[in-house]
Amino acid sequence: MKTGKRILSAITILVMLVSVTMVIPYSVWADYQDGSAPVSDVLLPKVVAKGKRDLVITWNKVSTADGYDVSIYPCEDGPLKAVATKTFKGNKTFEWTKKNLKKNTAYKVIVVAWKMKDGIKTPIKTTPFPRPRVHAYTSGGSKKYTNPKSVTLLCDKELSLNSGDGFQIEAKVNKLQKGKKLIKHDAKLRYFSTNDKVAKVSTTGKITAVAEGKCKIYVYALNGVRKTITVEVA
Repeated sequence: MKTGKRILSAITILVMLVSVTMVIPYSVWADYQDGSAPVSDVLLPKVVAKGKRDLVITWNKVSTADGYDVSIYPCEDGPLKAVATKTFKGNKTFEWTKKNLKKNTAYKVIVVAWKMKDGIKTPIKTTPFPRPRVHAYTSGGSKKYTNPKSVTLLCDKELSLNSGDGFQIEAKVNKLQKGKKLIKHDAKLRYFSTNDKVAKVSTTGKITAVAEGKCKIYVYALNGVRKTITVEVA
């Protein structure tokens, strides 16, 4: 009987170890993010090129996370197949430099925060969702395209609005390499609000004040470089 219990305990430990070290598949993560679970926190990754073949990926801390999974995919049509994945256990590491990728090649990066639940690695639903992904070229670009360098706001970064008011965000993306087109695997600029019950923002950057309170609006480019607008609604 004791031998049987020992074997069962060993199997349980092995299952838990495998769960922690396995990267959450994209399909599982996407289905969970599209579900009805409440949003827990903001997760904003950023990716920049370093040298000819490296990408530096950074992300912010999600307070309830037990760890993070980072996956790198080629930016191409067809089924997603990761070229590199890495699991970070704990909540103290927020950067990964992936070396020796292909030069002048566009990649998509997805960062997933997770927590252990009943011994199983479970994705945490974060915003923006369903896909908080970022894109960048190694080497800073290709023959035709380049990565974003920064975002410049052409409007106020602090807004005081009344319920029902509207405001159009004006911003531009600055290129890393002049004379080239910006990488175009999604909208040039994306927007999201930290609290849609206070102020919501459209895909074109139109803010609508909803109810009294304070929130932030993030304005971010394809590789995750961004600016923040603070909105206070009376």
